[in-house]
Amino acid sequence: TASGVSGATYNWYTSSGVYIISGTSYTTPSLNSTTTYRVSATVSNCEGPQISTQALVTPGVTWYPDGDRDGFRDSATPTISCEDLSSGPWTQSVNNDNCIGQKGTD
Repeated sequence: TASGVSGATYNWYTSSGVYIISGTSYTTPSLNSTTTYRVSATVSNCEGPQISTQALVTPGVTWYPDGDRDGFRDSATPTISCEDLSSGPWTQSVNNDNCIGQKGTD
């Protein structure tokens, strides 16, 4: 979101200067890595300089469920969150990225 210039129209550009859209905010497409964009403010048909800004992408933790409940992860079935697994209950073991199921429960 761009702000700070009263009455301005904000123009969004790619890092190479290709125009994308006008507006106070720009919703990026799905990104896999941090991406640089440029934004400028236009007042009375006078466009200011393009200022660089970044959309930061922070990778999430990949968790591994313990499907057979032996206390060890099943590396063939990664997930983004233990809470997303359909069977449980699960607890997250932060030190080694495991979704540990309670033995003897479904």
